[in-house]
Amino acid sequence: MVDNRAVSIAVAHGLTLAITTILISGLLLGAGDLLEAQEQRAAKAQFDEIGGDLVAQLNTLDRLNSTGDEVNVTVQPEYPEQVASGRWNLELQSGSESSTYTTASVIRIESPSHDRTIEYPLSNSTSINYGTPANSYKPVISLCNGEITFGECS
Repeated sequence: MVDNRAVSIAVAHGLTLAITTILISGLLLGAGDLLEAQEQRAAKAQFDEIGGDLVAQLNTLDRLNSTGDEVNVTVQPEYPEQVASGRWNLELQSGSESSTYTTASVIRIESPSHDRTIEYPLSNSTSINYGTPANSYKPVISLCNGEITFGECS
């Protein structure tokens, strides 16, 4: 008489470990993809918040210029240095350079680490000196002699 019980216990134990390892690996891979997607959503939401605030700041300067009085004012909003652990850049450019909008000007936020570029249209009547601020997360935005520009009034 041959006793196979010892072999069947070892095989069952080996199969249980193999199946458990495969299931845990699948869960870890799935969790990584979920975290990546959540990071992208959080980055987009934060870029939308930054873009919306910049549009509001520039529209305020545009309205101040349209009062008829000579107004020189400087604002310096503060934004996070990194968005979802990635650097980002800000640029104010002519709408003719935009691939999305046909407005006079656009705010362009670019994040190489998230492979994302977002543009926000501006509908301003004040002339704009296009360019990039020295510091995207603490841009100095000025209304100087009827022109909106990055940097202090001179």
